[in-house]
Amino acid sequence: MAEGLNVPSCPQNHLCVYHLPVGQGDSTLIVGPNRKTILVDAGKSVKKAKQWLDKLGVTQLNWVVLTHRDYDHIGGFADNRGKKAKSIFWGKDQAPGKAEVDDDGNGVTDWLPEGGPCGQPMPDPGEINAPGSDDIYPTDGVYYNGDVVNCEDDDQSITFHRFMGIVTAKPGLLKSLTDADSVKTAFNHAIDLGKEAKARIVVANGYVFNSDVKVERVDTQNERSIGLYVEFGEFDYLVSGDLIGREYAGENAHVEEALGLALVTISDSPKKDPLDVLQVNHHGGNNASDEVFLDLVKPEFAVISVGKNGFGHPDPQTLLRLANSPKMQTIFMTEPVSGTEKIPAEGKPVEVVLSNAPVVITTDGAVIYIEAQGGIYKKEVPVDSKK
Repeated sequence: MAEGLNVPSCPQNHLCVYHLPVGQGDSTLIVGPNRKTILVDAGKSVKKAKQWLDKLGVTQLNWVVLTHRDYDHIGGFADNRGKKAKSIFWGKDQAPGKAEVDDDGNGVTDWLPEGGPCGQPMPDPGEINAPGSDDIYPTDGVYYNGDVVNCEDDDQSITFHRFMGIVTAKPGLLKSLTDADSVKTAFNHAIDLGKEAKARIVVANGYVFNSDVKVERVDTQNERSIGLYVEFGEFDYLVSGDLIGREYAGENAHVEEALGLALVTISDSPKKDPLDVLQVNHHGGNNASDEVFLDLVKPEFAVISVGKNGFGHPDPQTLLRLANSPKMQTIFMTEPVSGTEKIPAEGKPVEVVLSNAPVVITTDGAVIYIEAQGGIYKKEVPVDSKK
């Protein structure tokens, strides 16, 4: 086993992407051929995120990407629902790391009663990566698209304060992306996933990796979302939280288009269609998945992380745009949402798969293996099968 972990369901020398069904929220686990791991967001529930990581046998995270601060993306990292639940994930003994208590018996206190932002507790630095620790902490780095904690800002929740306490407990762990230079630096220092697989930050805080200028009108958390681009052989994948690209409901920054234009410049495809799989931005909301963006990136498969909600996600018009995008074959949803079983598309059939289990993308760089519905649904296609 390498520095990362052993996920039995991820074959050796393969890249695996697990889209976890955490309800209305996002949580995506990426496992590289070298077994290093990246967790992108963690849904809104510590219990749900931890449940799926336990089932996958995850005992260690290497990298964490917090796309933005919305509770349905950050809640699984640090619970806001009670004074007892403070740790990044509950330990295997199901004890929620308490201040001044050694809940896993490894001789190190789990949390200090103070020292975190805004009067919140802070993990004992000695507990992070300590032998025998049953909590799951990142070991290499945490990407975050903002600046320091502002205790007077109502938009910065207790959950966020606790999360920042976790990632600042280990010096050098936090990698804050605030400007063009920091985004370019992150892009140029790709995360090595083994066998020449890599993950790169391509957008954050309204800055795209190939530009010194911030996208116009970026002023909301969604518009500031971090995007992570994963490459392995001929395979390309993008996950970008709640990134948007359409003028809708008060948001009007065309970040998706700027990102799509940038991805085309680094695509290894001779036809300049830089995506095989897209994790759909903003749970399929109508302020994302713009036609211009989809025409640029040309995904063949789309995964929508969604659950029961009152936001109208996924929006019917978004589904139609996805279905009509140039190379779309299949649209997956991490949980069934009523009314989305059939999508009309112009002149071509598009498969829709509703899953109550992780949507898993596995590849050796040449072939894509897709599993959903707990293994009931399986598909195998060559990379770039319609390029």
